Amino acid sequence: MANVQDIVFILMQGFSGAVAGYITNKYAVNMIFKEYTPLKIGGAVKKNKVKFIESRRSGIRKALKNEIRIEESDHLELFWDILNTNLKNRYGVRPVHTLQEMQLLKSRFPENIVLYLAFQGERAIGGTLLYLMGHIVHTQYISASLEGKEVGALDLLFDYLINTQYATCEYFDFGQSTENNGEYLNEALIFQKEGFGGRGVIYDIYEYEL
Repeated sequence: MANVQDIVFILMQGFSGAVAGYITNKYAVNMIFKEYTPLKIGGAVKKNKVKFIESRRSGIRKALKNEIRIEESDHLELFWDILNTNLKNRYGVRPVHTLQEMQLLKSRFPENIVLYLAFQGERAIGGTLLYLMGHIVHTQYISASLEGKEVGALDLLFDYLINTQYATCEYFDFGQSTENNGEYLNEALIFQKEGFGGRGVIYDIYEYEL
């Protein structure tokens, strides 16, 4: 039969274990979900930078060395010239939208359609057109000139967009990486996107008979 001293010891063990568990759980949750200033110890910061692969980081360094700057712009014609040239030379096609169509769309949805350009001096050498909706950023078009590719313009551009401008957005969508209605995976395309920290997900497709 346990004496009083044994009972007290068992109760103290249970109490101390409960307190330790409560404190551990409380601070574990806080460390995961709360932001910490540099003066506080530990903690998973909510706005951690997305890790790019080395080739993308090398491109960022090259762009900075060449004094590439990133700006939001309304000059769709500068970007469309780069986009048209790339698509024509590489695939023999044109963008889904004409310049005039996109200018009209942007005029009607100025807060949801945004253009960012990479400049070397006063010359645009790359950019991306974004569709914004709540916590989602979608890249509708991405393109860079030959000069832009050589100096890592897109690497610097997406580092700024993902890790600074839209760091609080839940999703940064690079769009599909397949062709032929999803039957063929463009490995070079998805490799580029994964280099920026992206990962492939499956899009559900629904058909409705009208």
